[in-house]
Amino acid sequence: LSPHPMISLLPSSKSPLKKNAPRCVRPSPPSPIPARAKSKTISVVIADAHFVVRAGLLHILSARKNIHVVGTADNGREAVRLVKQFRPDVVIMDIVMPRLPGLMAARQIYTITGGGTQVLFLTARSDDYTLEQAVRARMSGFLLKCSGTNKIAEAVQSIARGQTIYSPSVEQRLKRHLKIAGYATTEPSGLTEREQEVFCL
Repeated sequence: LSPHPMISLLPSSKSPLKKNAPRCVRPSPPSPIPARAKSKTISVVIADAHFVVRAGLLHILSARKNIHVVGTADNGREAVRLVKQFRPDVVIMDIVMPRLPGLMAARQIYTITGGGTQVLFLTARSDDYTLEQAVRARMSGFLLKCSGTNKIAEAVQSIARGQTIYSPSVEQRLKRHLKIAGYATTEPSGLTEREQEVFCL
């Protein structure tokens, strides 16, 4: 009896399998992520009369990867000019501003952008008259300057997504005013669009 032939895992040179043997195909490189799938960068203008405040806010916001500060202003007119030039997503502005008060600047910004630029008031003033005028100016947020740094950065991101943000004490006073006026609030935080319209009547 002849010994069993050796079985090879590789086809012989005469084997017809050589022609049909599968070739090694390199995998295609991963497709780039579409631009719309990437997180949107939020453009911001900072407007405050005090250099220390502007510098502090610039430092806080620049640490966030999805926030880009396109300009800073030390007066209301300069803030409006920067909005015309850059059309930012959000403006952080004090109410007490030279040359053009923050409330008037906010109204002009709303008119110029049609609501495309959101205004976040960051101020030390929170009396009832100021709050009412701020809502009438179509603000998207109202924070006191004693707010923490994370709160300010998070407020910018929330406002850019279409939310309204208020300091807790400010929100309670706004809701109390609405309750007295006969409008019960149902939102756990912020004000509904209808509730904001009440202040503008």
